[in-house]
Amino acid sequence: MSSYDAALRLSANFAEALNGRGSALRALGRFAEADECLDKALTHRPGWSVAHNNRGNALKELGQYEAAMSNFEAAIASNPDDADAYCNRGVAYRELGHLERALADFARSTRIRPDFARAHLNTACTLLLQGDFASGWRLYEWRSRTKQSAPREKSHSLEAPLWLGEEPLAGKTILLHAEQGLGDTIQFCRYAPLFAARGARVIVEVPRALKRLVASVAAVAEVCERGEALPHYDYQFPLMSLPLAQRTTVDTIPARVPYLRPDAGKVSE
Repeated sequence: MSSYDAALRLSANFAEALNGRGSALRALGRFAEADECLDKALTHRPGWSVAHNNRGNALKELGQYEAAMSNFEAAIASNPDDADAYCNRGVAYRELGHLERALADFARSTRIRPDFARAHLNTACTLLLQGDFASGWRLYEWRSRTKQSAPREKSHSLEAPLWLGEEPLAGKTILLHAEQGLGDTIQFCRYAPLFAARGARVIVEVPRALKRLVASVAAVAEVCERGEALPHYDYQFPLMSLPLAQRTTVDTIPARVPYLRPDAGKVSE
C-alpha cells in the first residue's frame, strides 16, 4: 500500500497506481475505499477492463450487484476475450438468482481459458445449487487448483495413497481429513458411517475447535487435531470429495440424524 501511496504523491492521476491501490484495499476488506479508488482510476483511464473488473468485484462485496454488473459489462465491452470479466459477471448473476445466465458466462469464460480453475469451480457451485450433483461434484474437484485453496496447515504430509473408490476397505484404516471451514467439516463428517459400513476403521482429522464434537460420530474410531502426529492409516481422502466418491444424489445424502452430539456439559440451557 505504501508504494502505491508514494506513486500517487508523485502523480495523483496515475491510473495504474490507483488501480493497484484499489485492489489492495479490496484485499484488506476495505471495499468502499476500494470502490472510490478504482472509480478514480477509471476517470483517468476510461474503459480500462482491468479496473472495471476490480471495481465490479469491490461493488459485489458491498452487495451492489447491479452496479457491479455494469462494470463487468464495461470490461467485456472493452475486451471481449476477458475470461475474468465473464466469470465475475457470472458470479453476480448467480447472486441475483439468474443461474442459467451465470452458467452461460462461466462456460464462455472456460472457452476462452480452458484451464481457468475459478470459472470451473463457480460452474460447480452453480450446478450444485440447481441440484445437479453428478456434474457439480465432479467439477468441484477444480477447487484444488484455485488460488483460494489454501495449502494444508500441517507439519507433515499425507503419506498413504488416496482412496480411489475401488479398493476394498475391510480391515483397513482410512483417514478422512478436513480441508475447508468448520461448517463444511460438520456437514461432511456425516459420511464417516458409510466407510465404517465397508469394514474400515475411520480416523478423522479436523481443526482443534471440532475435535470433541466430531468424536461423537458413532462410526469414527479416532479424531486427530490438524497438525498433530497421525496414527497409521492405509488410505486417505478429503472430506469435500466424499459426495463425488459416494455418487451422492439429492435423494442419497446421508440423513441419519443426529449424527453429532454436543458435550452435554457445554450445552447452554
